[in-house]
Amino acid sequence: MGPDTSVATPDPRDENRLVLWAYRLFPVLLLPLMLVLSRDFGITWDERTHQQYGQRVWAFLAEGKDNNWFRPGLVYMYLHGGLFDALCIGAEKVLKGDLWTNRHYVNAFFGWLGVVSAGGIGRMLGGAGTGLLAMVLLVVSPRFFADAMANPKDIPFAALATATLYFLLRLDPRYPFLRWPLAIPTAISIGLALNVRAGAVLFLAYLALALGALTLARRELSPRRLAATGARWLVVSVAALFIGSAFWPWARGSPLTRPFEAVRRLSEFDWTHHLLYNGADITGDTLPWDYVPRWALIGTPPVVLLGAALALLMLLHPRTRGRWRLLAVWGATLFPAVYVVVSHATIYDGIRHLLFTYLPLVALAGWAWVELLRSRRRALSILTGGVLVLGLLEPVVFQWRNHPHQAVYFNFLVGGPRGAFGRFEMDYWGVSVRDAVQWVGRAADAAGTPLVVSGHPHQIVRDESRRIKGLDYNRIEKQDHHVEVVLLRGPRADVMELAERTDALYRVSTADGTPLTVVVPGPRYGEVEDALGVALERAPRDVARAASYSRGRAAGRE
Repeated sequence: MGPDTSVATPDPRDENRLVLWAYRLFPVLLLPLMLVLSRDFGITWDERTHQQYGQRVWAFLAEGKDNNWFRPGLVYMYLHGGLFDALCIGAEKVLKGDLWTNRHYVNAFFGWLGVVSAGGIGRMLGGAGTGLLAMVLLVVSPRFFADAMANPKDIPFAALATATLYFLLRLDPRYPFLRWPLAIPTAISIGLALNVRAGAVLFLAYLALALGALTLARRELSPRRLAATGARWLVVSVAALFIGSAFWPWARGSPLTRPFEAVRRLSEFDWTHHLLYNGADITGDTLPWDYVPRWALIGTPPVVLLGAALALLMLLHPRTRGRWRLLAVWGATLFPAVYVVVSHATIYDGIRHLLFTYLPLVALAGWAWVELLRSRRRALSILTGGVLVLGLLEPVVFQWRNHPHQAVYFNFLVGGPRGAFGRFEMDYWGVSVRDAVQWVGRAADAAGTPLVVSGHPHQIVRDESRRIKGLDYNRIEKQDHHVEVVLLRGPRADVMELAERTDALYRVSTADGTPLTVVVPGPRYGEVEDALGVALERAPRDVARAASYSRGRAAGRE
């Protein structure tokens, strides 16, 4: 028997026109919204490094300038392609203005591309309704939305990987399977993904596996057809590898082998910093086996978890259509996570390195919900609609109350951010530092005196303070600053001690009161204490309230 050639997409004549137009209009309306909201997000931990890498890649492409960053050394960026970072430099030259804002515009565009690609996979699985719901589920997922705004590492790759998976799912179940009109965009999408992360070589293996499975299922085993199928895969692979070095200076030295070498070197990456996991301090190279599944359970909205579980159950139903596509999406979703667990690969900052697997998971969840909504049993359809609406409300309300700190979302399984505090990493990107530095800026303005700020992570505090008039920056070791802005990240004892400091001038917190970043007095605070004290009493309510709150806590402890 040949493969299941039926598709899950309903006949276009049966598609509700309103749903179809909603599917088409949603991305159009979403893009400007994401671009605007990206302005609210602070500089993230590694953005300065990515900015510097982008400048070097841009100079390499425009002027042929070589750089030590393009070869092994102290900086590991040579193992990554520079497509995203070079585009950020291009946006800076075109848009002018604040470079961090421009970077977030580009980031938001790639996040939007990921949403559209996931919607395309959803439509392929179950029609426009499924595609629309997949996009909605992705947008309301707080952690994904936060990453879409300011994650220069994982979002560009996730978007391009999802686009690549979309093209792979369009393989024809009949020979020659990979027709040239499809081979071209497939090679380009894999190549572009390689220009972000070397892990995109995985999709060459996926393509080979899919072609092999189709060949066996169709029994296209004649030497001529086997050779033709293999040749098409080889052409796409070679083209993708050469395209993959376009924005990757190090890979240009040997484009057919260095992407694979990069995968090997990155798999051996030694990251031994502290991680807070389940209330214990561990390091990136000593992860317990349940690290990935536990993070997936507590950091994913229940509406997505339930939809994914339903999709897995429905896959077993004998009448399920389009099973080969569903199996392919499940494989692309689960294999990387299983590999990380089995191989004990080093990951950190939650499971952001596996973000590219979340987008197809959401498409599967959307498919399951829509299939139940289409049930001929009216009671089941109504019940499904009610549960779905309630499920969507939970992450939407969280985003509304916690913007722009959606990255610290935790679901009810761990008690939200408050239940996760002291047990798991919170704002590992450092987005909340911006709010703290802005408060210092407002305090300086209210007091009419310049302030010297320091803190940790030093690069975020430095770059955020440079965006605000009236603030200067000094490294913390110089002990020459008025206030310190400190992100609550590191060993558990340090995090808890910072959170409980009675002399804190200000705290950036989630809606449920979970602290993310604190502002505390520095060595020279005494020079400005009186001026700030008087000014804060007359300042806008948010500034004065924070100061009085801290003073009240201090008095209560004395």
